[in-house]
Amino acid sequence: MTWQRAAEKRTPLPHNLRKPQIAAAIAEAQAERADRLKIDADTVLQEIAKLAYVNMRDFIRLTPDGDAYVNLSNLTREQAAALAEVTIEDFVDGRGEDARNVRRVKIKLADKKGSLELLGKHLGLFTERIEAKHSFDGVIGIRVNLPKGEDEPA
Repeated sequence: MTWQRAAEKRTPLPHNLRKPQIAAAIAEAQAERADRLKIDADTVLQEIAKLAYVNMRDFIRLTPDGDAYVNLSNLTREQAAALAEVTIEDFVDGRGEDARNVRRVKIKLADKKGSLELLGKHLGLFTERIEAKHSFDGVIGIRVNLPKGEDEPA
């Protein structure tokens, strides 16, 4: 037996969660933590919306020639919340007199699709459908047990 299985056998957690006093204690602790951290459904949905509605155009600018470059100078707090990663790489491109210093900035945005799915599920836009197919070619027999003396027609 692995240590994980042994731990599972010693911890009857699912069984204990069904006990009203334990479930109530857990619910109370979660409510206290949510209150202490100022977490509510509106706050969570607002944060998900920031990630869902982020637009790459908020982070790039175009030169007159049409070349794009990353510009984070006017970033708002809401836009910054949608950044999952920023990588800045400085290097020298070329050799000798042709050498030039280059700064490459890469940005990675938060998972837009996942955030939109969470919002859609919250709003009930997506319903999961379960399709059940059944075919039956037989006969259903029903057996009724009547008390003695009631099985004869009147």
